[in-house]
Amino acid sequence: MSESSQSGSGRAHARPYEPPTPAPSSPPRAPSADLYESGSSTPEPGQAVTARDTYLEFLQKAHPEMTPQNDFEILLLGSNWLKELKSAEEKRAWLAQQWQEHVDSEEFGSAEAVMESVKAMLDAVLPLAGRKPRPGDEGVLQFSIPDSNYSIRLWPGPVEHAIYCLAFIDNATEKYVNVPADHTLWHLPPPAAPWLPGAGAVELVSAERSMGIQPEDIIEGEEKYFLRDGMTCVLTRPGKEKALFSVPLRQQPRGLYDDAHVMTGVRLD
Repeated sequence: MSESSQSGSGRAHARPYEPPTPAPSSPPRAPSADLYESGSSTPEPGQAVTARDTYLEFLQKAHPEMTPQNDFEILLLGSNWLKELKSAEEKRAWLAQQWQEHVDSEEFGSAEAVMESVKAMLDAVLPLAGRKPRPGDEGVLQFSIPDSNYSIRLWPGPVEHAIYCLAFIDNATEKYVNVPADHTLWHLPPPAAPWLPGAGAVELVSAERSMGIQPEDIIEGEEKYFLRDGMTCVLTRPGKEKALFSVPLRQQPRGLYDDAHVMTGVRLD
């Protein structure tokens, strides 16, 4: 997912970057190889995580009363498909229905085929874009918002994708919260060269809202933004001072112009 450009003086909603962890398909399919083969999205040292880890972490927050019995239930409970179901009994009935439909489907046709596909998906190693940092993780930054009860926390995703993640923190509880009301993030042109083509403020939206999830349906503390290395951003609030910050710029393992000769100018004066 890429940012949208802005023309003229009107505001343009940017589309932030797709989280590398995909929502499960229905019926579930094994992920493409480039999700977990070396060289495409290998997590940074000490940050390896499987899709199973991510789904388990989500389902423990979304469905704390449920204990998954197998990988199939981890996959489904780790999605947001059950938001209309409230009781454990309703969820168990839905899981049983989904299981039978998948087993009977033309694509699978057996319990073994379903479980093999689900296992391949959950075993995939994924980059840590979007997953909340844990104590001791490197590169986590926190910005105190002036005259506010909130802070911004910024943490790195895979360096080869040049992705950082951002979420809001309640200062009193130190817990993650969804985007506070009237708080808007903007991507600004480079401060050192605001005259470059394409310059102009672009309003950013969270990953969840960009995928069509309504604010009231986002689980509290799960809303986040996907930013790119080197971006300059500003937070605006009605009647408050603007708060500017920059996303760190990391050295990429491979340059965009590595195959080009770099010329050096010679002064003629």
